[in-house]
Amino acid sequence: MFDGQVVITQDKFQLKADHAEFDTKSGGVHADGNVEVFDGENQLTGEELDFDINTRNGVVYTGTILIKKEGYHIEGEVLERLGETRYHLHNGFFTACELKQGISPDWHFKARDMDLDTNKDLIVKGAVLYVKAMPIMYIPYISYPAKKKSGLLTPSIAYSTTEGLKIKEGLYWAIADNHDATVSLDYRGDKGRGVDLEYRYLLSKDTGGKFDVKYFRDLDTESDRADLKFRHRQLITEDLQIKVDARYLSDSSIFRDLSDITEERIQRSIESNAIAANRFDDSFLYLLGRYTKALDEGGSLVPQKVPEIGYSIIEKRTPLIPVFYSVDMTGANLFEQEGIDAQRYDINARVGIGVDLSGLLVLTPSVDLRETIYSRGETSKDAIGREIYRASLEANTNVFKDINLSDNLHIRHIVEPSAIYEYIPDLDQSGIHIFDDLDRIPSKDLITYSLINRFIARYPSGEGGEVRRLEFLYIKMTQSYNRADQSPLSDLRLEAAIKPPAWLSIDVDSFYDLYEGRVSSFNSNLGVPLGKYLNLSIGQRYTKEGEIPKKGDIFNPFSLGEKVDMPEIRFLTWSASINPIAGLALSNTAYYDLFTDKFTEIDYALSYNPGCWWLSITYMDLPEKNQIFFLFGLKGLGILE
Repeated sequence: MFDGQVVITQDKFQLKADHAEFDTKSGGVHADGNVEVFDGENQLTGEELDFDINTRNGVVYTGTILIKKEGYHIEGEVLERLGETRYHLHNGFFTACELKQGISPDWHFKARDMDLDTNKDLIVKGAVLYVKAMPIMYIPYISYPAKKKSGLLTPSIAYSTTEGLKIKEGLYWAIADNHDATVSLDYRGDKGRGVDLEYRYLLSKDTGGKFDVKYFRDLDTESDRADLKFRHRQLITEDLQIKVDARYLSDSSIFRDLSDITEERIQRSIESNAIAANRFDDSFLYLLGRYTKALDEGGSLVPQKVPEIGYSIIEKRTPLIPVFYSVDMTGANLFEQEGIDAQRYDINARVGIGVDLSGLLVLTPSVDLRETIYSRGETSKDAIGREIYRASLEANTNVFKDINLSDNLHIRHIVEPSAIYEYIPDLDQSGIHIFDDLDRIPSKDLITYSLINRFIARYPSGEGGEVRRLEFLYIKMTQSYNRADQSPLSDLRLEAAIKPPAWLSIDVDSFYDLYEGRVSSFNSNLGVPLGKYLNLSIGQRYTKEGEIPKKGDIFNPFSLGEKVDMPEIRFLTWSASINPIAGLALSNTAYYDLFTDKFTEIDYALSYNPGCWWLSITYMDLPEKNQIFFLFGLKGLGILE
């Protein structure tokens, strides 16, 4: 007989109780008073216990099992332990909700008999589902997963004005700990029938992937439609890795006709690629295959790179003098389905000097030498070459001033002016077929200058007095001056980001045409997170019709020397979400085309998730159809995404 804080331990098994009787010969244990049993991950408690310490089987009266990883709470008037993971409960109770003293959980099951295997599932026969304290439904049989387990997922139900009733029901298959699969039936009453297969695998910490197959029999077009996607990543050594991202569509309109995802419906192309890259101390080598499929007109002339090999020496500085150099070399097989095929070999070497003028100004003169060879020309099958150079002189500096507004608030204002002059000679490149930007390098006699203003606040955050740094204001102005142009000034570009603590964010990227005296492009986004209850976001996209500056080139991503023709774009985006109470969310997203004065999409969503169950309703208003989605689930039962 033991009294007080009794503890009996054997390997991973531990028993705690106020009182215990232990027969050392038979291994029998009788315990009562705050009984707790720990055996692995899960915890067993009760008022009274009869146990065999050798087999670890026995009976717990008024017992409770807590499956910690999943947050499941299971009770029984009599709880029998039949094996390492198996239990039988008489007059049982089960919920995945958090329990509070004196308050019924949002939902729970009660049944005369329950069988639990903590490595598999909880089998309940003759169960009654309760919502709070009210019985709602009798369910003859339930299989609830105690760990990752194969079984049916919660179905997704929707209704569309053009597709009719839509039901998606999935079967989850837990093949093993490191790979699983989901098979889903896609039923659309007036549109057709389909099936989706998603297979996921993890071969090691750094190696894994996913394979998706979607097949749909379209009754409208009387055709079979398919969407195949494969992704794989593999780290062969610390320096060598392989990535594959491949996608195949049976036809170019499958997204517009079948997808419920906005980003897919407006997508203009898809890309498949595979890359193997090896990193060295100061360089890297890669082999790339890239294939692009256009989803609109002109797809047969989209250039493809299958394959491309490249080697780059990352910018290196010599140890004794401030000279740096870098080298990029590529070789690619280029082709168009209805165009021409060619091989292209390109090498670009850059050398420069960094001159620090007493910390006041850094000057960086540099020269790029580029040699490009093609296996054929635009009209001739004879090999053709191009030799070109770029000379540049860059100047950078920065100054700052600290402003102490109070003992706890300090602001640093940093000003960063910079300028770069670039010269590229005018070269006849008309004999070269254009596959991408590398095949047309325009002449340059260009000065690009910019001015950056940064405002960084430092203030204590939290009770520990930890100092937080926040860049709450960023403003950059950029312009290029083309010495060879009769209208030498490019549009003035303004980029700004305003992000004061917590309650507001503004991002702006705009262009102003000095000669026409008008804004040529204006993109903005205003975000207003009002605490945890309300979030607003308003965006604007505007581009005038005609020529606007092209952002950057293969030598300088910040220059504004070239111009490109653009159609007129006038668009507004809006999103809002409100969380009036914990777990409840209302949201609205809208896309409005100012050019046509029509909404291209409006979405409304209502979701409620108190923690152990959830309900969501989504309504989509599209030009060609309207549809509504319903989803309900209990914690522990998977849902379709």
